[in-house]
Amino acid sequence: MDHVEILLKEYDTLRAEIIARQSGGFQLVIIAGAVFTWFAERATGQRLWIGMAALVMASCFLVFRAVQDIDLIAKRIGEIEQEINQIAGASLLKWESRLGSQRTGWIIRRKPRSN
Repeated sequence: MDHVEILLKEYDTLRAEIIARQSGGFQLVIIAGAVFTWFAERATGQRLWIGMAALVMASCFLVFRAVQDIDLIAKRIGEIEQEINQIAGASLLKWESRLGSQRTGWIIRRKPRSN
């Protein structure tokens, strides 16, 4: 049972990490919008477009990295779920291994595959 408790601690920690990264993504959108608005009010011409391009590229890079990290974390959570289910001899944990974005997609949701 100690093994399951340790896995559940890791599971909880990784879940919290996903939530934190998603929250950070939403905050990034808000901050980028605020910077965009502030910059658009002050800059003109070429300076405006260079600043906007830099803002968009930086935002895209940060979102891409966050999505990569979330995918990696979600994959590990799915592994933990399968390991706990195997130890328990029952399908107790299902979210990431059956219904999460790793199985159903990020933007276009696919019908969940059965295990």
